[in-house]
Amino acid sequence: GWQCVSLEGHNAVLLSPDGIRRELDLRHDVETLRPNAAGDETNLTPSGAATNWECVDEAIPDEDTLVLTGSEILKRDLYNIANRSVGSGIINHITVYARCRYIIGVEGNFKVKVTIKSGTGAAAPDTVDEGDEETLIGSWKNHSHQWNTNPATSIAWTWDEIDNLQIGIGFRVLDAGIAQTCWCTQVYVEVDYTPSLSTNAATSINPASAILNGTLLDDLGEGWDVRFQWGRTEDYGNDTDWQDGGFTTGDTFSQLINTLEPGTLYHFRAQAKTLALGTVSGRDMAFWTLKPSVGKAYAFSRELHIKRATDVLDKASIAADAITTLADCKGLNLREVPSSLTLTVEATYAAAATQGIKIHVRTSLTDRAVGVHTGADGAAALTDAEAHFVADELVGLMIKNLTDGSSGAITANTETGVTATLVGGTNNDWDSGDAYVIEGAGYDTEDWDSFAPAFGAGSSIRQTEHYDVDP
Repeated sequence: GWQCVSLEGHNAVLLSPDGIRRELDLRHDVETLRPNAAGDETNLTPSGAATNWECVDEAIPDEDTLVLTGSEILKRDLYNIANRSVGSGIINHITVYARCRYIIGVEGNFKVKVTIKSGTGAAAPDTVDEGDEETLIGSWKNHSHQWNTNPATSIAWTWDEIDNLQIGIGFRVLDAGIAQTCWCTQVYVEVDYTPSLSTNAATSINPASAILNGTLLDDLGEGWDVRFQWGRTEDYGNDTDWQDGGFTTGDTFSQLINTLEPGTLYHFRAQAKTLALGTVSGRDMAFWTLKPSVGKAYAFSRELHIKRATDVLDKASIAADAITTLADCKGLNLREVPSSLTLTVEATYAAAATQGIKIHVRTSLTDRAVGVHTGADGAAALTDAEAHFVADELVGLMIKNLTDGSSGAITANTETGVTATLVGGTNNDWDSGDAYVIEGAGYDTEDWDSFAPAFGAGSSIRQTEHYDVDP
């Protein structure tokens, strides 16, 4: 992929695998929009997909192609694009990219034009404008053109005009008398804008609380109300109350959230609204709450004097050398109030028994396992050097790569490794630092304690073990 090769003032200098150099203004944001339906013109031939726009809509080129064979007259496709997700900020310019090459023919005989069709405001597009004609080469290359203003209005772009924009390409060959074929596999537009709202990093992060922060970068001549959305995923699910007060350019705002779970990943974003302009959202950010020191957060408070009895495991019989699983046991929630734990074991040994039983005690701050991949980039299996999983007890649970967006069913695991076929993400593999979560796996850690009750063949026992603090 692209690499950042240097920083020059406010610009990050990026270099593509093809050797293309680009400067990215770090004061700006970029939203990438891709085809999602046919536009007003369809003249090229699809290959590898059912429709023309589906040949060029992917984020990673799959080499499905649009084909033009032997036409001296320019033939063009236009595509509708997905609506923007941000919808706020000043648009600086747009750039349309097309990844193309020729397959059969003579060098220099193939031409391509990147094209847009735009309109005024929310009206349907009515103005076609083409970029410079460029020459295709025999390998894949990105061709592009930048529009600083809307050709339909000759002034700066608006977000309504972006929503109604169509993008596309046109092909022609200089000599149609011989076999000539040119291909395109990807078309998209990047909208470069200066955001009006910033989601800032969370601060004062503790096991159960954090402060969310934001800044109004550009009030666009309005006074704004502000709030945050937050939750365990990018769907959030929780909204803070709107803060009224006419926030304007440069104003910062914060919100304390004190109902969080320890050792948990949370997503959040800032939002702002006005009656005239509606609601706009900042970018998503995330943070991990801290894990409390073991034994301190859950120390027993004897003033409560509350007792609850629960059958954690109830088996009519356990065969020799058998091991009960987590599915056989019932978990206890000791986080509702400061608690202590007393385990009472009642058992009767068979007359022919030759060994006793062993009790394993496992605790978890949450009902999930979380961590990061500590292995190499591009790995098919997760490695977490800090994990203490029990071998193969995670099988059947789902693991999610929170960084990549992929997930898969676990087929095997070791103490520090998890094997699963990931799907639905960007790369569907593990890179160093990728965060993960395994729901229902909070107890699949090393034994924090174990004990062996007394044994006697043919005898019955009743024995207890007491824990004032988390073992």
